[in-house]
Amino acid sequence: MAAWSVEIDPAHSHGPMLASVLDHGRPPASLALSHGSSASNTARLRATLDWLAPRVGSLVVVEGSYLARWNRMAFDPVSEADARREAAAEASLARRRIERVLGERCPAARFLDWAELAGSPEVRDTTLALDRHANEDAAFGAAVRREIADYVGRTRGIDPASLPEECRERLAGYIVEETAVLLELQRRGFPVEVYHGPDLPLLAAIGAGRFPGLPFACPGRTHLSLRLVKPLSSSFGPP
Repeated sequence: MAAWSVEIDPAHSHGPMLASVLDHGRPPASLALSHGSSASNTARLRATLDWLAPRVGSLVVVEGSYLARWNRMAFDPVSEADARREAAAEASLARRRIERVLGERCPAARFLDWAELAGSPEVRDTTLALDRHANEDAAFGAAVRREIADYVGRTRGIDPASLPEECRERLAGYIVEETAVLLELQRRGFPVEVYHGPDLPLLAAIGAGRFPGLPFACPGRTHLSLRLVKPLSSSFGPP
């Protein structure tokens, strides 16, 4: 069976360490996998890890099933306790599958539990700082709202202005937690952020130090956007 191939998306990859990755300089990196993303299925994850192995050094992997509880709370009639419990169960299944592939392809890589990261003192402090700044700084608050609008438009195809206030607050919780966790990975020494998709505008702006008063500038932060290319069908013989 033909394997998936991996390509860099140059339009959405940027940062000072991009050349190091391309030159097999092996800088430390994190790989973020979205909840339910096809990029985390076994064959595609194997392809991604095989591509990364000679190009990055220390590698940590995070997966967003637990983060997705904010979606459930925003759009479904579910309590926070139930959303957390269901998200934790999904995250556990995803972790077992991902760690199995890591063991096959990249034994030195570490899987970091999203719930543990989000509950760490460092991420909780960052979350509080981001929430406070969104209320105190008009430009930052507007940037958070734009991120919500982009996310809801992309994933649900709806105008966030039509949503109840409580729903928008839950979505803000999603955006802020995601941003805080990814900033924590930068703080822990993983400047290259690998993702199968474009960068988050809010995170990029924070990392670049564009919001005075937020002490989270990450001058080395590099976003590496990958895309997986479907293998050609082998049902037809060679020409």
